[in-house]
Amino acid sequence: MQLLFPQFLWLALLGIIPVALYFFKRRSRSVAVSTLVFFRWLAEEHQDSAWLRRLKRWISFALTMLLFLVPVFLLARLSRSPFDGGVRNVVILLDRSASMAATDAAGTTRFEAARQLIRSRLQALPDQVGVALVAYDSRPHVIEARGTQRRALLAALDALQADPVVGDATAALETARTLARLETPAEIWHVSDRPAPAKPSDAGDDQVGLVPLSVALPDATNVGFTAFQVRKEPMQTARYTAFVQVAANRAASGPVEGRISGQLGDAPLAPRSFQLEPGAVQGLELPLTGVKGQVLKLVLEVPGDALAVDNTLLTTLPDPRPVVAVRVGRKEQVDPYAHLALQSLVEDGELRIWSVQPENWPVADVDVAIFDNWLPEKWPDDLPVVVLNPPGSSGPVRARSLGTAGLPHREIQEVVPGHPVLFRVSSSRVALTQSCVVEPTGPLQPLWSADGEPLLLAGTVKGQRLVVMAFSPRQSERFPMTASFPLLMGNAIYWCAEGRRQEESTGVGNGRTGGLVEVSGGQLRWTTVRGGELTREVESLDGGVAELRRSGVWEDASGKRGTAHLLSREESDVAAAQADGAPGTPVPDSALSLSQMTLTLIALLLGVLVLESLLFHRYALY
Repeated sequence: MQLLFPQFLWLALLGIIPVALYFFKRRSRSVAVSTLVFFRWLAEEHQDSAWLRRLKRWISFALTMLLFLVPVFLLARLSRSPFDGGVRNVVILLDRSASMAATDAAGTTRFEAARQLIRSRLQALPDQVGVALVAYDSRPHVIEARGTQRRALLAALDALQADPVVGDATAALETARTLARLETPAEIWHVSDRPAPAKPSDAGDDQVGLVPLSVALPDATNVGFTAFQVRKEPMQTARYTAFVQVAANRAASGPVEGRISGQLGDAPLAPRSFQLEPGAVQGLELPLTGVKGQVLKLVLEVPGDALAVDNTLLTTLPDPRPVVAVRVGRKEQVDPYAHLALQSLVEDGELRIWSVQPENWPVADVDVAIFDNWLPEKWPDDLPVVVLNPPGSSGPVRARSLGTAGLPHREIQEVVPGHPVLFRVSSSRVALTQSCVVEPTGPLQPLWSADGEPLLLAGTVKGQRLVVMAFSPRQSERFPMTASFPLLMGNAIYWCAEGRRQEESTGVGNGRTGGLVEVSGGQLRWTTVRGGELTREVESLDGGVAELRRSGVWEDASGKRGTAHLLSREESDVAAAQADGAPGTPVPDSALSLSQMTLTLIALLLGVLVLESLLFHRYALY
């Protein structure tokens, strides 16, 4: 038992009044009465014995004292509190990551449930215990430093909300431990829908206790976007492909069915249906036809979905910069058919070809190098390479020339169907003349072969994409004159350049929520989805760096644009209290003890008033 507001105890001094009245004894008075038998009978009938009069006085005194003391204890907030162990400092570690926006059947988010739980526990906490509030998502934020002003802390708590950002509980827990060690013994209340991270062995501290408070849903079903990319199809006008990855949470009760609907500009997209087992991941490709700058919106529709922030993707069709390739070879040895094929690709405006002599190699600021019947002595390790008719060996390429005649092959075998380098290339009508023998060493994978000899190889060697063509186009019978040869050259160049262009696109242009970007103009103009409709909002900034805490498309004053999405497998995997056998933490009995004691005292006060009124009026107890 303890009093949360002991400063009201001085009101108990008012109890001196009934005590003084109790010990005050009135002097008996002599009154002349009639000697009639009737009046004598009345006096004898209503004459109480001495012990009965004393009992009435004690009962009256006790009821009077209760009428004074019960309101005093109500004001002083009598409570059975669990904090009798001497806790002097409490740090509230509140999770406000994206998964805390999951809702139950009544529409209550996990963050709102966490606020209610914190409020109920704070009511049972003595005033002299200092409380600090730390909220975290991808990084911890100290909202309120240690203090005893609960009103300011509760106001700061009400101003918080869950953001579509990935949570990092490990770093936040270290921050909370640092604050808790300022005054010990202390407790850390970790309020989240997920278990607290394991405590490191070197961070043991007997003076700081960790109290996990779970607000996880009793059961949850959620499917969210976990990966997303839009790319333009090479050598195709107005053709794009959107790759999306969807994942179901492991706590789902069974298979989950849903669909992906969307809109490109003002035109709706054909929906795509899917079915996922709990914890499963599925990738989907959505073909698109549009122009650069059009707004693309994709929406996940799953019955009973618990989390809404991972159900929408919003972006604009990209305007990729042209791929810059340098062709290196001696003028008298370069293949003329390869030159014509590259020139046909340049006409589309998506590819720029530079031609240099071996004396001018290396060349800076290029995406792909094309070695035509030539190999450098020092192999470039940081640049994708397409090798056509290698004359010897260099770097990862191990080849032996077959001379000027070569070895013709009337038919070839497609070893890896569906490889991006062979996209839309007809392998059945290809006749080639092999110019060298290439050893498929390491990760180099044969794509074409004839009589057991590889003619076309591709792979990634130590992070470097490499395509080797072990044939001579000028000596081949039919292949250089077909449409498949320019397609093969274009596919090889674009596949090699894809890695470098993807590294560039994952920066400012396509970011994730919680990241930092440099902006100008002091504000960001956001295009987001609210209630299924596109809305435009303006975010004011204090400096030149902005933290992406919204999902959608942003643009600064200089016209710089980018996107921000959650795309987190961890946040979309909404946890359920029954998933790991640990039910959600309800409001503990210790936190309910205050309200229980208050109701008990109020009931006692009302009971005393009713009893005293009954005894006073019915039995003349005073």
